[in-house]
Amino acid sequence: SWYASDVNHVFKIQSYEYDEINDTFYLYQQGSAVLLDDGKILTNAKAILNDSGTPNSYYEICKSEHFTQSPVCFTSGKLLSYNKVNDLALLQLEYTQWIWSGVVFSQKDLELWWTVETYGFPENGGETITFTQWKISWFTNGKYKIDANLDKWSSGWGAFDETGKLLWITTSISVGFTTL
Repeated sequence: SWYASDVNHVFKIQSYEYDEINDTFYLYQQGSAVLLDDGKILTNAKAILNDSGTPNSYYEICKSEHFTQSPVCFTSGKLLSYNKVNDLALLQLEYTQWIWSGVVFSQKDLELWWTVETYGFPENGGETITFTQWKISWFTNGKYKIDANLDKWSSGWGAFDETGKLLWITTSISVGFTTL
């Protein structure tokens, strides 16, 4: 089921690199992000880093009002911090006049066969938010095996419990595993 509040927590981030030779910015990569409190968004470090592992020059933040609508870019983001090892980055939205409330974090312990819903903007799946529902089928070494396929473009997605509370954002994916 689509939780109306979840659409207000999921953003698209577009990362731009500056081309000094042509004096222009070009889209380097894009990903998903989740809105926290005070206009901060959490995403993956890989969404804001270039191939040499340094932050890109400019970040554009986009949002959909409904899961059937393409996102509209409405502000830029200022990089506050990032961690390559945990693949996380925190940005501050530059323009926060119409900011929605941040996510509420789930306090539940995860259990086998628990349903989790993820929402995000896939790089290769169109311009609208994509929804995936899956169940936790196994746990080992801090990783959960799930009964759904998430590809490498699913990073940064919000993973929500059945009440719409945030469990985590997907931070790395390999053969059916996602790391908290």
